[in-house]
Amino acid sequence: MSNSLMLEVWDQLAGGRVELVRAFYDRLFEEYPEYKEMFPENMDHQMEKMVEMVGAVVRFADNIDLIRTYLQQVGVAHRSFHIHEKDLNNFKRVFIETVADACKGFWRDEHEEAFRHAFDDVIIPIVDEGLEA
Repeated sequence: MSNSLMLEVWDQLAGGRVELVRAFYDRLFEEYPEYKEMFPENMDHQMEKMVEMVGAVVRFADNIDLIRTYLQQVGVAHRSFHIHEKDLNNFKRVFIETVADACKGFWRDEHEEAFRHAFDDVIIPIVDEGLEA
């Protein structure tokens, strides 16, 4: 996997990452209102955690050992919500669409492929390990 393409995107979003995450959650809750009950009313801390998680994945996706424990803990923290692979795929689709919209004029098919690969081969399987542990 090439995290350099994801780093290009993440760098492009510098200064606007919290707004990106806010747009992501707005879109996620619009398309899947049932997910809103899984999150606190005040989303400020959640948005900071999401920016941190995406940053870690973008930086270390080529070295899974560096982020495995972190992503497993994300799964453990969400176990009580009974999240399944379908939900993680909904999350993936909405996140990638939101990033693509935020990077209009910059976003290329290669960027989408890199993010899909990160979700399919790193994020979803490892978070799922935490969900099932």
